Amino acid sequence: LKQRNVIGLVGTLAGEVVGYVLYELQKGKFYIHVLAVKPQHRRRSFGSQLIDGLKAKLTQQKRTEIEIYVRESSLDAHLFLKALDFKALEICRDWYSDQVRNEPVQTEDAYRFVHVLPSEIAAD
Repeated sequence: LKQRNVIGLVGTLAGEVVGYVLYELQKGKFYIHVLAVKPQHRRRSFGSQLIDGLKAKLTQQKRTEIEIYVRESSLDAHLFLKALDFKALEICRDWYSDQVRNEPVQTEDAYRFVHVLPSEIAAD
């Protein structure tokens, strides 16, 4: 987090943090490192509001895309992103690598999701 190009947005409810997004400013896009909402607050629009906040910043910062990688097993995340006009553009094999203690390394594929700003908005 010491990098100046990594930024966080926090969602709160009555002073309690209920979600956050950490994203990186890259040429032409925002790259989401982490998007999280507490389980008891999911499906109550907090995640959507965080993504909408990023979408609103796209044109201000002369960027046209938001990119995020999601585990293949995270179906809820896939459906959430699809509902927010993200498209799965690529499957990245063995993107995630997990190891628990002395067990063999487990890998999992990721889907690369991208939201592209509509061209008529990007041109403004």
